[in-house]
Amino acid sequence: MYQKFLHRIKQLDKSRIAYHILFWLTINIVYDLLLSYLFGIQFLSSFFLDFMYSTPLQLLLVYFTLYFLFPRFLYKKKYVLFSISFLVLILVIVILFSLPIQYSQYQSINSGEKELLSFLEFTKKFFIRSFNLNLMIVVIAGTIKLLKNWIYTQQQQSLLEKEKMEMSLKLQETEINLLKSQINPDFLFNALDSLYRLSREKSEIAPEVVIKISSLLDYMLYESTQDFVIIDKEMENIVNYLYLQNIKPRNIKTNSFDYQNQHPDIKIKPAILFPFIETLYRYSNQSDIQDITLDIKLIVNDKNLNLTIKRDRFTDSIDKIQSTYQPIKRILDIQYKENYELNFNLSEEILEINLHIKLINIAKKNTNTKYG
Repeated sequence: MYQKFLHRIKQLDKSRIAYHILFWLTINIVYDLLLSYLFGIQFLSSFFLDFMYSTPLQLLLVYFTLYFLFPRFLYKKKYVLFSISFLVLILVIVILFSLPIQYSQYQSINSGEKELLSFLEFTKKFFIRSFNLNLMIVVIAGTIKLLKNWIYTQQQQSLLEKEKMEMSLKLQETEINLLKSQINPDFLFNALDSLYRLSREKSEIAPEVVIKISSLLDYMLYESTQDFVIIDKEMENIVNYLYLQNIKPRNIKTNSFDYQNQHPDIKIKPAILFPFIETLYRYSNQSDIQDITLDIKLIVNDKNLNLTIKRDRFTDSIDKIQSTYQPIKRILDIQYKENYELNFNLSEEILEINLHIKLINIAKKNTNTKYG
């Protein structure tokens, strides 16, 4: 038991002990300086007597209040019980201990006087002062304690929120990577197959196909891991993809491709537009319908990005295509939240997909680049 007590003493924060000692020294010095100034009492003798006799009682009053009454009643919002308990405690300390000690000091200091106040007269005269003094010390110590608790709580909440945010971002990043793996284009295998065929035929476009496949791989494996990419880079890879799709005869072709960008320096989240076209191509290639055409239009200005894709001869339900795009929609939910709109419309076998993204300004020093 004794060893445990010593171990706990060793674990006490030395700086905390120093702050407590500084607090009590300050209280006593200020109080005794006031007594010396107001009543002409010798400072050193008053300070010594107070520190020897009054301070231990004040220590008992303060620490019992802070470490017993506060946790037992105040923190649990039992304000009436706290008030009664504290009032009883301070009355017991003042009447049974503080005033008798002060009266003893009074007799010692004024031993040469002929007429001294009786204890009852002394109590009537100095009770309020003693009560207020002890109350003031508890209020000061209690205020410091509550302020420290509040600061600590705020710091813990801030730390917890930061940890939750970091965990949320990590989970979102993991989820995005998982979702992107679900929409990972299988056209590369087809493109490589086409490249093999072109190589055997000694086609003149084989080197160009190699360059475009290399560019696409570089974008998807490396550049797409960045926070933002220049939108022109995204469109370059879409153009490369459409080129590769047209190498081999398929049941779907791009009829028109319209790209209008008023701000070439605008950046967006990587691989956010590409999956829209790739998914629709992959979805359409699984169909038995022939001669399907796509019309793609992308317009970008300083505030908005609008992507419109139209596909004809669409005979499936709107729910089916929405389900196919669900992984992409989830990525948009995570990365753009309320700053985007995605709509699917079907009329007379013409499917229209509309994506609208609000571009968000991110203040950066010495740059006018816009991010979305």
